[in-house]
Amino acid sequence: MPTQKIIPKYKCKYCGQIKFCKNAFDRHFIFCQYANTPAKERELQETTLPSQQVMLQMMLDLSLKCQKLEEKMARIQAQQSSQSRKSILQYLNSLPHENTTFSKWIENLAVKKEHLRIFFDENIMKSLTHIVLTSEQIPIRNYVQKPKNMYIYDHVPTCVNVFEWRLITSQDWKRGLQVLIKKIKNMYFDWKKENQSIIDTSDVMTDLNYEYMKKVNNIDSQIDATIRQIKEALIQKIQTNLVVVE
Repeated sequence: MPTQKIIPKYKCKYCGQIKFCKNAFDRHFIFCQYANTPAKERELQETTLPSQQVMLQMMLDLSLKCQKLEEKMARIQAQQSSQSRKSILQYLNSLPHENTTFSKWIENLAVKKEHLRIFFDENIMKSLTHIVLTSEQIPIRNYVQKPKNMYIYDHVPTCVNVFEWRLITSQDWKRGLQVLIKKIKNMYFDWKKENQSIIDTSDVMTDLNYEYMKKVNNIDSQIDATIRQIKEALIQKIQTNLVVVE
């Protein structure tokens, strides 16, 4: 009858882990002994330092453990973020339908002479921000649970006849702001038409119109900065705490 080979086992007296390799056990035991020895007792004991090879292997083992732990935490955070986003959208889409969509809301925003005046005196960013913030029933949501995410009620990108709550995109912002910018430009051209005779006869009005025209021609280059400013201002106004996310 063949003799059964006995595989040696090395059990750590501190944590109970079992190793089948003497070198692996030695590396583990040195670290575990240090971790489980009280600080005062460690100071009184004469500690024999492990060899450079053992210390290097211990460092490599710890580095590998840290790397695996970081990867695990990154996966957990990504899963939590995805679940939170999904849960908020599920919650919003479980509510009664909104009276208006984001696109219709933008189209119906009133651009008044005061907004044109802000544009003349300040810039397009302040003008459009004022238009958006002074409106009512904004079909945009933002929650402290996901402070950087903004949700709109609008048609899905692939079908204009299907409506739902979804994350707003940069294209949504640009398309919406272009609607408001067109209104501002039209108001400027109306102003110029009404005051053309004065512009033609007054050096002061000629210079003013020249400055206004430069502002109009420079609008499109400020869209990205305008989007950032409007988003920041909107978040301060509409952000709420979604207490229960099912």
